[in-house]
Amino acid sequence: MKQQFDLRRLLGKPVTISQKFHEATKIKRLPKKPLPVKRWPKSWITAYFKDYPRLDKIVLSPPNNLDNVLFRDVLAKRKSSRDFSKKPLPIDTLSDLLFYSAGLRENKPPWSANRFYPSPGARYPLELYIISQHTDLPNGLYHYNLRLHA
Repeated sequence: MKQQFDLRRLLGKPVTISQKFHEATKIKRLPKKPLPVKRWPKSWITAYFKDYPRLDKIVLSPPNNLDNVLFRDVLAKRKSSRDFSKKPLPIDTLSDLLFYSAGLRENKPPWSANRFYPSPGARYPLELYIISQHTDLPNGLYHYNLRLHA
């Protein structure tokens, strides 16, 4: 029986490109003790918000209060539709959709874990752009500024 020569075993480190890639992308265990907040890098603490200061802003109406809406009613009434109307979407409805899908629950620090949807590491990399064709807004491209709800 012929024994195969294994260079990786001999040197104790990856040799081929695929072995190097495999080693470099392995899941690494985190230390048992979490890193103290004082030692966190600035990028972990800083929340960034995209803004277009040169452009006009359309401030949206405050979202409707959903305290009296039962979750089971929402689930029971939910449905998908492919039948779209050309009837304009009221700006109040657009305001609610934007706020409850990507807005800030509270517009104050801490910014992490302050949204209606989960995000790994509380980074929230979502930006919303709206192409207005059948809304009360003039036709155009809009960016949702969640800090200003505008």
